[in-house]
Amino acid sequence: MQVRRTSYCSFLLAWFASYSSCASAWAHAGKSAAKRWEHRVVELDESKHDEEFWTFVTRPDLDAPRWNITIYDKAAVAPGYWFVAPYEEVEQEEGSAAWNAPHIYDQDGQLIWSGAPMFDGYSTFDFRVSNVRGEPMLTAIRPHYEYTAILDNTYTNVENVSIGLRDPEWDGIGHNMHEFLTVENGTRALFMNRSPKRASEEYSAAIGYDGECHAQYDGFVELDTDTWEPVFEWNSYGYIGLDESFVTQDPLEERCEGEVNDVWDFLHFNSIDKFANGDYLLSGRPSNAIYRISRNDGSVVWRLGGKKSDFDLPITFSGQHAAKIRAEDDNRVLVSFLDNAFGPGEPQTTNDASRGLLLALDTNTMTVEVVQEFKHPDGEYTEGQGNLQWVPGTDHAWICWRNKAMHTEHAADGSLIMEARFKAGVRNYRSFKLQWVGRPAQPPDVRSTAVQTRDDTIETIVFMSWNGATEVRQWQIYETNPSGTNTTLVATVDKTGFETTIWIKGYLGHVLVEAVDALGEKLGEPSVFATVPTLEQLVEADEYTSWIPSVLTNPMIAFLLGMIASVAGCLGAWGVIVSKRGDLTLPRWKRKQQMYASLSEEDKDSSELHDRQKHTDAEPERSGLLAGEDGHGVGED
Repeated sequence: MQVRRTSYCSFLLAWFASYSSCASAWAHAGKSAAKRWEHRVVELDESKHDEEFWTFVTRPDLDAPRWNITIYDKAAVAPGYWFVAPYEEVEQEEGSAAWNAPHIYDQDGQLIWSGAPMFDGYSTFDFRVSNVRGEPMLTAIRPHYEYTAILDNTYTNVENVSIGLRDPEWDGIGHNMHEFLTVENGTRALFMNRSPKRASEEYSAAIGYDGECHAQYDGFVELDTDTWEPVFEWNSYGYIGLDESFVTQDPLEERCEGEVNDVWDFLHFNSIDKFANGDYLLSGRPSNAIYRISRNDGSVVWRLGGKKSDFDLPITFSGQHAAKIRAEDDNRVLVSFLDNAFGPGEPQTTNDASRGLLLALDTNTMTVEVVQEFKHPDGEYTEGQGNLQWVPGTDHAWICWRNKAMHTEHAADGSLIMEARFKAGVRNYRSFKLQWVGRPAQPPDVRSTAVQTRDDTIETIVFMSWNGATEVRQWQIYETNPSGTNTTLVATVDKTGFETTIWIKGYLGHVLVEAVDALGEKLGEPSVFATVPTLEQLVEADEYTSWIPSVLTNPMIAFLLGMIASVAGCLGAWGVIVSKRGDLTLPRWKRKQQMYASLSEEDKDSSELHDRQKHTDAEPERSGLLAGEDGHGVGED
C-alpha cells in the first residue's frame, strides 16, 4: 500500500497567502490568553521554551530545565548524579510550573528523574540522597506543608516527617526550609525550626530597646529515625543575643514590634552538622557567624566570625551557608562553607566575590588557617543561598551558586573541573553530587506510531523512557500481538538520554519493549503497546486522498480552497479562544498535566500524534542494530 503523492505547490502558495492575513490576530490572541507562567522572580521567554526545557513524547507532563555545560578536565570529573530542586518562591499561595520540582540529572545534564508528577508545584528544598536507618533514601523538604518527604529507591513516598517545638510559651512554630540532615549511620536526623518570641527586657536592652523585642529565635531538634521522636531539642533564646545580628538597617522600633508572621529574623540559621562528641555546628547568616553548641548544656562553646568571634581570623566572611565539619581531632577542626560575602546586613559585602572556603581551626591557640579557597568562576556574588559539598569518596568540592542553578566541581587544589548552569533563568537553593540507584515501581513509558516516509513506505517509530531508572543500558523492541503471547525481536537500541527513539521499517501493530542493564539482565515487567494509527486507518487515508491530486493540480481550485480553508480556520480558532478563554488562562504546563492525567493509555497515544509528527518532518539519521537488517533503525530524539 502506498499513499499517492504529487506536487501541491500551487495549493500551498495559495494557503500561505491567505493564512498570513489572519496570523497576527491569532498570535496576539493566543499570547494574551495562554501565558505559560506567572513567575514573580524570573521572567521566562516562552519562545525559548523548547530550547531551555526538555519536552518528551512519552512524558509530555514533564518540564525539566536544560543545561549549558563546560567541562575543563573530563578525566578528573568524579562519578555521581546531580540532585537539583529549582524553585519559584519560598512562600507560595499556589503551585507553579512543572519544572518547580526535584530533579536528578546525569553527568551530561540528561534528565534521569523528575519529581513533578509526585509534587504539586510547591517549592522543594534540600533535595538529596540521605542515609535513613542504614538505607539510601531521597529526602526533600516541603516548606508549604512543613514536612520532609522520604522516598525509597522505587520513588515511593514512604514517610513524611514533621516536627516542631511543644512549648506553649512560644508564639508559634515555623518550619525551617534549609536542611534535613541524617547522621550516625541514619539513626538520627537533625531538623531545624524557627520560633517567634518576645525577648525579656534584659535581652532587649542589649540593643537599646525599652520593652520586649519581638524576634525570631531559631533552633533545632534531633530525632530518632526509628520513632521520629525528639532525643534532643535546642533553641537560641538565652544563648545568642540580639546584639550579634548585622541586620540593623530598619529602625529599632520596626525591628522589635513586628507581628507574629513578620518578626525580626536576627539569626536565620541555614545549616547544621554534628561533631563526633555530640556537639552541633550551626551557621547564622545575619550574624556572619558559625557556632559550636554544647550537647551537654546547650551553651555556645565557640563562635567563628561575627561580632563576638572566639578565633583570630585572617579573613572576613559574611552571609555564609552550608557550614560543615570536614574532619576533626582533639584540637583541630576542618570546617567548610560557602562564603557568600554578601550579607543581609551592613556591611553588605566583605569580599570581591563569593567563594568556597576550607578553614583549619586550632582550638588550643584559637587561630584559623585558610586551607583552600574555591572562587566563583564569574567573579560574582551569590547574594543568598547556595552550598558547598564534598563529593563522597573524593577530595573534590561541589558548589552551588544559586543563580541559574549554576554549580561547579573543583579539584583539591581549587582548579575548576566542570561548570553547569540552566539555560533558563530559574534558580536553585542547593545542589548535590551523589551516587544513586533508582528502580522505579512504575513501568516504562512507551509510545508507538506509524508514519509514511518520503519514499512511500511505512515505518514504525517507537519512543521509550523510564522516569528514574538508572540501570537501563539498552532497549529491546519486539513485534507482538495484543495479548503479548507471540513475540519476535525486531530491534535492539542503546539508551540515549531520558527518551530513546527508534525507527523500524514496516508496520508493527503492537510492540513489547524491555529494558536491559549493562549485564544483559532484563529490568522490570514489559507491557504491550498498540501502534497508532492502525493499519486500517492508513489504508483509509490512502483511499480518501487518492482524488486530491487531480483537484489540486488546478491552480484556480487550489487557490479558492486555500482561501476558504484559511478563513474558516482563523474564524474557528478565534471562536475556540473566545469560548475557552477560562481554560486557556491556565498555564500550558498545567493543561498538559491535567490532560495527561485524565486520558486513558489508548487516548494518550492518539493525543500525542501531533507531537510526534515533528519527528517525520525530515529523514532521520539512522544507525544501530535491527534484527534481520544491518545498520538501519535508530534515531536519537
